[in-house]
Amino acid sequence: MKTKALLAAGLLMAASAASSFAQTVYSVNAVGFVNVVFVPGFTLAANPLDGAANTIAALFPSVPNGSSIFKFDALAGNFVGGTFVRGSWGANGNLTLVPGEGFFFKNADVANFTATFVGNVKQ
Repeated sequence: MKTKALLAAGLLMAASAASSFAQTVYSVNAVGFVNVVFVPGFTLAANPLDGAANTIAALFPSVPNGSSIFKFDALAGNFVGGTFVRGSWGANGNLTLVPGEGFFFKNADVANFTATFVGNVKQ
């Protein structure tokens, strides 16, 4: 009986000692969201966060019909983009906008449009 009590006391002391040596772990990721308002016509903006997928189809799943996005392709020396028609970005839905990359957004509606970017803040 004394052996069991001594063994239990020893395990209790070992467990408390082990927990006192545990280190606190902090995450270095800052996750958030940013709302950007696009007025009718052209607006110059940039992707502020690193999302799960940084394609225009993922960043802008639903925008006013007829809206367009254009970004400058430095290698080709021209603008590339896509237009949202009937609920889809069409062939250019895989066009990427990496964090910090600028683009023109053409809001084809007469009212303001708010887009919400969700993702990690680049460190």
